[in-house]
Amino acid sequence: MNIDKCPKCGAKMQEGFLIESKLPSRWIAGKPETSVLGGTKAQGREQRQIESYRCVECGYLESYARAVIG
Repeated sequence: MNIDKCPKCGAKMQEGFLIESKLPSRWIAGKPETSVLGGTKAQGREQRQIESYRCVECGYLESYARAVIG
């Protein structure tokens, strides 16, 4: 997917990504649950990569959970 124009101000959108804990962010189905080791349980759930776009003028961010992981 490619977002060309900002839906807020009409300026150019730039593709990028969000990082959390040294890995790209991902969308995980369901409500967050704590795992046995204290992290967030993700194994066995639907996971998707997050595509993110930023407006070069106003900074608006727009993100999509498109590609399935694993």
